[in-house]
Amino acid sequence: MGNADPIVFKRQKMYFRGSQNVKEAVNYLNKINFLKNREEVVMVGSFNSGVAALQWSDYFKSQTSGSFRVIADATVFLNSLNYENNQTVIEDRMRQIQQFTL
Repeated sequence: MGNADPIVFKRQKMYFRGSQNVKEAVNYLNKINFLKNREEVVMVGSFNSGVAALQWSDYFKSQTSGSFRVIADATVFLNSLNYENNQTVIEDRMRQIQQFTL
């Protein structure tokens, strides 16, 4: 889902460019007229991909004239406290997603 500057991990640069991959896939689907005029589009995700489906839903909905639905299975996470940084798990996860997608 990311599109941030690379980070260094074990002296290697790591790139998070998943959002660009998704947008190019949608561009291709639009190029071959596969997405725009669908009667119905259903986006499905489970666990973390369910969170991604929810986060991408507005973008995909804007790309089609048909009805649009999201099925996000098992995307509710226990919001327990991380005692190392005194933040909840969900806050940590959302902060990381925001960091990678800026």
